[in-house]
Amino acid sequence: MSLVEYLQLLRRSWMVITCTALLGIAAASSFLLVVTPQYTTSTRLYISASAGDGAVASELTQSNSFAVQAAVTYAGVAASPLVLQRAIEELHLDESARNLATRVTATAKDGTALLDIAVTDSDPSRAAETANAIADAFGDVLTSKLEPARDGDRPLVSSTVIAPAVAPTAPTAPRPIPVIVAGFVLGTAVGVGSAVLRKVLDTRLRSVAAIEDATEVPYLGSILHDPEAPVRPLLLQHDPRSAAAEAVRRVRAALEFVRFPEGRATFVITSAGASEGKSYSAANLALALAETGSRVALVDSDLRRPQVAERFGLEGAAGLSDLLIGRLELSDVLQPWGRQGLVVLPSGPVPPNPSELLGSPAMGALVDELQQHFDYVVIDAPPVLLVADAAVLSRFASVLLAVPHGRVSRTTVAAAMRTLRGVGANVIGSIGTLVRPTEGDQPYRYGAYGAAYGAEETEPAAETQPAPVLDRLARQELRA
Repeated sequence: MSLVEYLQLLRRSWMVITCTALLGIAAASSFLLVVTPQYTTSTRLYISASAGDGAVASELTQSNSFAVQAAVTYAGVAASPLVLQRAIEELHLDESARNLATRVTATAKDGTALLDIAVTDSDPSRAAETANAIADAFGDVLTSKLEPARDGDRPLVSSTVIAPAVAPTAPTAPRPIPVIVAGFVLGTAVGVGSAVLRKVLDTRLRSVAAIEDATEVPYLGSILHDPEAPVRPLLLQHDPRSAAAEAVRRVRAALEFVRFPEGRATFVITSAGASEGKSYSAANLALALAETGSRVALVDSDLRRPQVAERFGLEGAAGLSDLLIGRLELSDVLQPWGRQGLVVLPSGPVPPNPSELLGSPAMGALVDELQQHFDYVVIDAPPVLLVADAAVLSRFASVLLAVPHGRVSRTTVAAAMRTLRGVGANVIGSIGTLVRPTEGDQPYRYGAYGAAYGAEETEPAAETQPAPVLDRLARQELRA
């Protein structure tokens, strides 16, 4: 992942990162409220070595050097059980020397004869009393056990308290600012880590390169997400000058350069799963192709959950299913739309056997007939991974795969492509659908599309009167 992609990831995940950082601060604040404050204070001792009466300067220097060395040596003695036990007895503390040793630190100052004895306790007064008692006990042990006086002389080494411990006014641990900063840093790290982990584990296709890599076919363009699609499904009619409409026209331009087998510009638009924008794309691509003056036939081959007639505001009671069973003629069910060369073939009544009808010789004959009268035949088909309809239709037409940006995984798209290639489909390319022009767009939904494909069979609709037929001139053109 490049630096730019990393920064984009952080920008998209700013809310999660902010929340985890605030949670880290809250956790640190809670820790400060729960944990018992600890207070540390220290006593400073001066270690001196006796040079004897009448000592000369050199002897005094030697004694001072010896005192510096002795301070380092006796630092370990100050925190020993021998000294600590005397302090415990003096203060009547209810703990062992071993436990007290965990709260005592004796340190010799480098290059000096000074020795600091520090004590940490939850009670500041007790910390000071313990430090002073240890200093007194150390002095007694030093002069009585380690360096006792000989023949009435002064002890060779002795200690003097030069700075007794006093009760501290502020706790030394925990320190609020470092704890809160640590909570903020840890929370931020968790947020960034979770964002990166989601990126690594997320296999959804979010770029043109990723879609081309997964499909191994050319990417022909993007169909932008329109939050108002449920109320204005025909974008090129309701908002023909919008950026989304221009995006559809760019896909149309790419289609004009596609080399179709035998020059027959007939293609099925399908997707891997439901609610992925393929019907919306088919309707608006048909409009865009008709804008150029081309004769376009839009066929709704979704015999399970048809949508095309409703999108165009047409009567869909009679249509494709009637043709395939020989109930009506093509001229009886084709419905012109608008003043351009667009003709819509609705799905008609829902049959009990959609896949069988779509794979029948009648469907092949219908496609051949439409190709004779129209420059483009656009077929809206069900999702390829939910039912076999799209794979069956690929026998009669090329396939254009709709891939929703950021909503479908690489595995799913690869499975759709394997299904299509397994039946010898000619996949001319892919288009990106539901592409968000801005981050603020709301999710695009077509409703419970997937539920319609869950049933094994669907009862056929009641027979109704056929839709209005073409006018006399259109009839003559079709029969010519």
